[in-house]
Amino acid sequence: MRNAFVETDNVKRFLTGKASSTNMTGEEREAVLSEMRRLGWQDTSAKGGAWRARSNKPYVRMMFAIARSIGEQGYWRHGYKKSLQLFVKEKTGIDNPEWLTSDQAAPVIQALKQIERRAK
Repeated sequence: MRNAFVETDNVKRFLTGKASSTNMTGEEREAVLSEMRRLGWQDTSAKGGAWRARSNKPYVRMMFAIARSIGEQGYWRHGYKKSLQLFVKEKTGIDNPEWLTSDQAAPVIQALKQIERRAK
């Protein structure tokens, strides 16, 4: 299997010219999924591992919201969830945003806001 994190935004844009699957037809979505499978992507939702409960920590939800906004602007190389995880690891040494305290999350949120402002 190749890279487990296929850059879905690039695949979508390459095949359809559209950044969001919301704007695609059913045939376009199927073409994107077929290409992602060809590149090594595997659907894990049937195994129960892909879904994750919403955090009960408002600062974690804020980090994900900002990271998603940045991702929609094309800033991240990977999906916004994986990119946020890597960003948090780089800034704090902690692997998962969910494990941060509010004091640890504050500078991460400020850094994300700066990136968001620059990316606009």
